Amino acid sequence: MTSKYAALPEDKLVVLVQTTLDGDAFSALVSPLAGELQAFLTRLTGNPTRAEDLGQNTLWKAYRKIDRFAGKSSFKTWLFSIAYHEFLQAQRKTNSITRLINAVSERVCESAESNISQRLDLQRALDALSIEERAALLLAEAYGFSHPEIASTLALPLGTVKTLIRRAKSKLAKKSQSHQH
Repeated sequence: MTSKYAALPEDKLVVLVQTTLDGDAFSALVSPLAGELQAFLTRLTGNPTRAEDLGQNTLWKAYRKIDRFAGKSSFKTWLFSIAYHEFLQAQRKTNSITRLINAVSERVCESAESNISQRLDLQRALDALSIEERAALLLAEAYGFSHPEIASTLALPLGTVKTLIRRAKSKLAKKSQSHQH
């Protein structure tokens, strides 16, 4: 879909949406992020249908609250933060903590020579991580978020994010070493 807004830079689109609530401008703003957002939510929930619902909720909330975007982070960081909080809110409502599906396992095991046993071993190791550890690791490794962006997305202090990522990597390394011996 070619939009009359496609050539506008992100910051101009944000201001346009904030001042006019133009739906087409908002679509032009979020369209480049839609695939990554859907993949992030799918990996968080493990359920594409649930992820799609959360994605719609995220976009609706972002549109309604666009006036609150102050530009202190990138629009992508702000949008993913809303998505993550929508996920957490849905988890609390259903009172069932769904394990995060790990993008790292997909990246590590994408090669043709990877086998089911490796995937299962890695998934078991990832299951041992807390939700916050897995979310921080997922954002860092699968989506290339910086530590400050992760801190903003997860609403955690920067030091906590660094600790979560370090702890997650350490746990995965220990699990990997124990399976090699």
